[in-house]
Amino acid sequence: MADTAKTAVLQEETRIFNTPKWIIEHSNSYQWMQKKGFKTEKEMREWCSTNY
Repeated sequence: MADTAKTAVLQEETRIFNTPKWIIEHSNSYQWMQKKGFKTEKEMREWCSTNY
């Protein structure tokens, strides 16, 4: 019964949290994107969809 209460609280959560820019810029995926020369995440995702 306690698990149901915890789940209900999570389902009601509506806040959106934005990741700080410094965390994004130090992530492995962002660094890989920069190394490959992609300018935007959309450009990278399109390339990955075509090539993987």
